[in-house]
Amino acid sequence: MSDTIIDRIRTLYKKECGSIPKFAKVLGISSDTLKNVISRGVAPNYDILHSIAIAFPHYSMDWLIAGVGSMNKDEEKDILSENEVDVDKKVEFLEARIKDLEQTIASKDQTIEAMQLLIDTLRNR
Repeated sequence: MSDTIIDRIRTLYKKECGSIPKFAKVLGISSDTLKNVISRGVAPNYDILHSIAIAFPHYSMDWLIAGVGSMNKDEEKDILSENEVDVDKKVEFLEARIKDLEQTIASKDQTIEAMQLLIDTLRNR
């Protein structure tokens, strides 16, 4: 498994397009933006991640963002299927997903608070 989100994006572009310019074109973003992420280690923003999710819906965003679960969504379904005997694997996957969602919620809560403060500041001018 790849270690970082940048490693996982690198894996995707090599597998799907073979080059940064081709991958960027499929995503609808500039090659320079994608080069900054892949070559310089700049964290990908929401727009890049959203573009990947739309362009390649068969890949798991849990895997891409957090390194959790399988690269392909179909493999994730297998992990969570009722026929799967390994309960520990299911629990580990679901706990990691919960943690990721809790972090997402916390981040959104912070954004909401910051926006509310900005609104209050603007109203009090």
